[in-house]
Amino acid sequence: MGECTITLDDVAFQLGLRVDGKQMTGLTYVDCEDMCRTYLGVIPQKCDAIVGSMIKLKWLCDHMSPLSEQQL
Repeated sequence: MGECTITLDDVAFQLGLRVDGKQMTGLTYVDCEDMCRTYLGVIPQKCDAIVGSMIKLKWLCDHMSPLSEQQL
C-alpha cells in the first residue's frame, strides 16, 4: 500500500479556503468569560460548564432555548 499526504491545496479545495495572498494573523487566545458574555449573554460557572476553553454541550442544551423559525 502507498502513503498519502494531505496538502495545503487539498485543504483549500475541501474547505473552500484561499491559500494564496497575504497571511492572516492575530490573537489565538481569547477570554472564555468575555466570549460567553458577548455571544451567549451569560457567563457559565467554570466548574459546571467550562472545561479549559470549551463549554460543555449539555450546559448549552440546558441553558439556551432553541431558535424559532424567525431566528433561523
